[in-house]
Amino acid sequence: MARKREEEDKYSMRIRALDSKMSVVAQRMKTIEKNEKILAKTVTRNNKRIKGIKKDLDKLKEDGISKKSSEGKISKKTEEDIKSLKEDVESLKESVEDKNDYLKNIEDKLDEVNYVLDTLNPLEYLTSKEISNLIDKKLDERLED
Repeated sequence: MARKREEEDKYSMRIRALDSKMSVVAQRMKTIEKNEKILAKTVTRNNKRIKGIKKDLDKLKEDGISKKSSEGKISKKTEEDIKSLKEDVESLKESVEDKNDYLKNIEDKLDEVNYVLDTLNPLEYLTSKEISNLIDKKLDERLED
């Protein structure tokens, strides 16, 4: 009787394990179905976008072909614009280089000032009485505020 009970327990445990595995598989299948729906929507959206892009490209090609006759005028104007833009870019480059040189000079001067301040200790040139007067003066100023 006990042996029969043990066998029933083994089988019921196996059945529960299989049931939980089947539940997991069912959940995965639902997830896959949802993903398939999302992918289908995405594919249709992308196909619509591709069709729109193709139409735009076709329009541009048609416009390009019809404008080839007046291309000489456009290209001359475009060349002038390009030259003008190149000159502007060159002048901007020069201006930036000048500003960089100016900033470099300022940095060098600041480095020199910092070096001088670091090497000179202003407290060496003050007497202890002058230092105490300065401290007292600062403390009085802070107390008044």
